[in-house]
Amino acid sequence: VDLSFRDTVFNVSTYDDDGKIESSASCVPDDYSSVHESRTWWAHGDKTLPSVDLQSFNTLALPYLPFFSNCDAFDSHVSLSRLIEEHPGCNLLSYNETKPVRQITLSNDNDPSGDFCLDQFPLDPFFDPLSSGATLSCQFEEQVTMASDKKRWYEGAAEETLFYISRDAISADIFEAKFDETDNTLVSTPWGRSKELSRLPKIPVTVSNAFGGIRNTIPRKVSLELQYYQIDRYKKRLVSATIFYDEICTIFRPEHFGGDPEKLREMDEMGIHSCEVDI
Repeated sequence: VDLSFRDTVFNVSTYDDDGKIESSASCVPDDYSSVHESRTWWAHGDKTLPSVDLQSFNTLALPYLPFFSNCDAFDSHVSLSRLIEEHPGCNLLSYNETKPVRQITLSNDNDPSGDFCLDQFPLDPFFDPLSSGATLSCQFEEQVTMASDKKRWYEGAAEETLFYISRDAISADIFEAKFDETDNTLVSTPWGRSKELSRLPKIPVTVSNAFGGIRNTIPRKVSLELQYYQIDRYKKRLVSATIFYDEICTIFRPEHFGGDPEKLREMDEMGIHSCEVDI
């Protein structure tokens, strides 16, 4: 499965996860102040727990894709299951058309046949991993024109792990917070941090070796490639996940707008030019 985030027309009903009613499928971005958190958020971000010590955490499971937000037809959160099951760029094969892969076979007839979200069938000899797939038009939540001393997700270096996706599909209720049996006002298991979630097999989502990010740049096209194993006609298992950054430009202003000539020269040597000034 290839999920390519760039301009597209998404001909499905508008999805609204914030209770907002919109008349079109075009995304209305969240206000920056409503999504921005301080760097110390992981140390005291969970106010549902009684003590400061308990409020600190370093891992959080989400029922939607991290980083990808403000997307047309999806509002603030992109549900992976909804994206690959309902996007018009995805091809869902029927039960009879689906052909699982046998791990051990004496036959040469073991080519898989299953759902895909690509313009090209994956077994095509001229297959391009960056070909258009389930295409979306999204906007960054970050203030991308401002430099940061902290590396952002879209500046991830080649082979860096950005996040993880569960190997197998899981039920939504596993994310829910659990309350104390004797006092239902006290949280015993915080949201997105149950023991069941921590024990699940996970697949790392890594940055492509050939399409990595660079500090002080913005990728105008981001692709997420998911490869899976068709266990049987009903069940899939994720085996790999890769992020590709493409069509990169730099946030450094052009020289005639006061940009640093030396920094611009370094970017130019890598074939990277200043982004449009109206981004």
